Amino acid sequence: MSDVAARIRRVFVRFSSVELHSFSERDKILFAARLSLFLRSGIPILPALTFIREDARTRLASTVFSAVTLAVTRGESLSGALTQFPRAFRAFDISLVRIGETTGRLHESLSYIGQTLAQAQALRAKVVGALIYPALILFATLGIVVFLIAYAFPKILPLFRGFESTLPLSTRLLIATSGFVTTYGLFLVAGMIVLGMLWVYACRYPLVRLRRDHALLTLPVLGELLKAYELAALARVLSTLTKSGVGIVPALNLCTGMTRNSAYREALHRAEREVIAGKRLTDALSHTPALFPVLMTQVVGTGELTGSLSESLMMAAEMYESEVEERVRNITTLIEPVLMVGIGLVVGFIALSIITPIYRITQDLSIS
Repeated sequence: MSDVAARIRRVFVRFSSVELHSFSERDKILFAARLSLFLRSGIPILPALTFIREDARTRLASTVFSAVTLAVTRGESLSGALTQFPRAFRAFDISLVRIGETTGRLHESLSYIGQTLAQAQALRAKVVGALIYPALILFATLGIVVFLIAYAFPKILPLFRGFESTLPLSTRLLIATSGFVTTYGLFLVAGMIVLGMLWVYACRYPLVRLRRDHALLTLPVLGELLKAYELAALARVLSTLTKSGVGIVPALNLCTGMTRNSAYREALHRAEREVIAGKRLTDALSHTPALFPVLMTQVVGTGELTGSLSESLMMAAEMYESEVEERVRNITTLIEPVLMVGIGLVVGFIALSIITPIYRITQDLSIS
């Protein structure tokens, strides 16, 4: 590698992890889609890479594309140039590029990469978008409750202490809660922060991550959504790899490296070993019905019997993507009234606890 290329790579490596995230999925999608279009149009790869580098959206993307362009200029293959940046380009991307270079159909491989990444990004955006709204509502509600209990209620607490009659149960509960929060609130916050840090540290251990991911998949509503999401992403990637000519064993290996859920990663590892031992993919997946439902294994089995595994996997991907969209809509529809009722009950309880004794005081004053 030339001194200039080495210097550019060192600059890239020095970027912090936060800055590395600025090389987003969108950057990779645009890179794959535009390079595919240029090559399909007959533009040589070096001018195409130069055009892409000049139009890079971020400083980091420009740095990466510059290093890739210099490596290709020196005679390296595109796949070899991309291996310099494993945090930007995954093994899946590099494998498809290498296959495209071998078969002389690089533009098709790049198109597959762009389509797969774009579909995965759209699916992830739908799931995240469905969870942002309830998270914001819960956060706002918690903030209002904490403000009322820790700040507003103590202002009128002396009025209740002079009340001779027995206070309502709701008011007594609110007084106890307010006293606990004002006295131990900082300790509670510090304790939650410490527990959060301990949990993040514990999740570094594979066994803890495995138990956590298994538990997430068993949640009543969210678990089925996560399963559908993982199956959709897995089926689409497997379909793209097998359609590009990757064998089922290396395809499973690549999917294992891409999967974030430890439960599915372990299941794919087991399936890969069983396929190497001579079993069909259908039989290997059917051993974990909690992760790979009967419908998924039936679709895969049909593809293996008919010799159209990539088409069957793509059909499964589209089927589970539709299921994700449907479950997202159902969750959004269901969670709005539940949140409204919950917020109403909490705010109503606080309001009732404050208003009831005040009303009694005014009644006693009017009688006297």
